[in-house]
Amino acid sequence: MKIEIQHLSSAYEVDLDEPIDLSLALENDSSLGAWYLDPPKIEAVRSPEFIGEVSEGSPVNFRNIHFNPHAHTTHTESLAHISTEDIPVNGIFSKFHFIALLLSFTPKMDGQGNQIIFGSDYDLTRILDSGAEALIIRTIPNESDKKLKNYSHANPPYLDLEFVKSIRDLGIDHLLIDLPSIDAEEDGGLLLGHHAFWGFPNKLRPHASISEFIFVRNEVEDGLYWMNLVPANIKNDAAISRPILYRLNPK
Repeated sequence: MKIEIQHLSSAYEVDLDEPIDLSLALENDSSLGAWYLDPPKIEAVRSPEFIGEVSEGSPVNFRNIHFNPHAHTTHTESLAHISTEDIPVNGIFSKFHFIALLLSFTPKMDGQGNQIIFGSDYDLTRILDSGAEALIIRTIPNESDKKLKNYSHANPPYLDLEFVKSIRDLGIDHLLIDLPSIDAEEDGGLLLGHHAFWGFPNKLRPHASISEFIFVRNEVEDGLYWMNLVPANIKNDAAISRPILYRLNPK
């Protein structure tokens, strides 16, 4: 099915039958992970009276799932991730479709063994001129092992603080990245990027969100897209989510 949308002064056609899924699957014992946690577990409920596994004679599969959204899969976070504000992620969205700009960035070494994504190497006016509400960051190289990697103790790339401030000031309300965090793995608990993006503590942006652990296939070109972003309806600082892109075809 095709629909037409307006953005700025242009009209676009969106084909809803051609989604681009940015999410990573939550799987039992998946090697994808971060933050030093054991792999997720999906296990049948077991009791003396019942085993929730069809292969073992049950009429139904009936399984418990144990995981951490921050560590094991694609997830979306709210301001509650870093504050005591009662702003769970399932309550911050007044709509679920956004104009999103996908950009690819190559991290640079800082001389101390850290890989940092700087905005100063790019023309950030492209973000402003796009009128995008969401920014999707794909890091280069973009190898498929991102979908299986355990990032614990790996010191993965992260965003330069000034870049995060620029993203915020350019009007981006929803930031998505293909890494476990926009901040360094070990920063003494400062989470400076998260604080800056949400304007914590003095200029709070309770409507804003950060999504991490996405994956953007190489054949998906940089540019503007129509995005559907819906976190699971879980009252928590973060929930699993499934961002979906649709190409904007000029009319």
